[in-house]
Amino acid sequence: MIDPASLALVGKVNKTHGVKGELSISFSADDPSELLADGGCLIMDIDGLFTPFFVASSRPRGSESLLVRFDGVDSQEEAAQFVGKDVYVDAALAYGEEDMPDDGQLYAGQLIGFKAIDENGDEIGEIVDLDESTDNVLFVLQTPAGLAYVPVADEFIMEISTKARTVEFDLPEGLLQLNS
Repeated sequence: MIDPASLALVGKVNKTHGVKGELSISFSADDPSELLADGGCLIMDIDGLFTPFFVASSRPRGSESLLVRFDGVDSQEEAAQFVGKDVYVDAALAYGEEDMPDDGQLYAGQLIGFKAIDENGDEIGEIVDLDESTDNVLFVLQTPAGLAYVPVADEFIMEISTKARTVEFDLPEGLLQLNS
């Protein structure tokens, strides 16, 4: 069984493409083709079970997505079950072995899927996206009160744990209430 704590969220399936089972997948990684090198394996949550799917073929589609076909998925109907699913890889592959320790060498996009906690260890929410529409890049957090936006800034990030998949924030009082 695949341990969810050992996975890194790297993308999302957008839609099917064509009639032969290809999927359009958007990736948050700088070079998604690296994730698929050497007969890559992408992992998705299928009915509560993290399941590996081996890549039969992939080709670029724009700068942030690929068209991917999995072994054994040969029709648009078979591929449709994956639309809207989050895509994961083994965290060691996503971060590289040298970045697995908490050495602070992660990019903001690699933190998507991590739990956001406060300085007391209490969960704030989950980092679900990055907002790069302004000069200041923002983490998009899914909190119990809705979406909240936190600047991607060193002064707010106290600690990152790749093993626990958490980001500890020290946020100014009231920041989360401003935009949720």
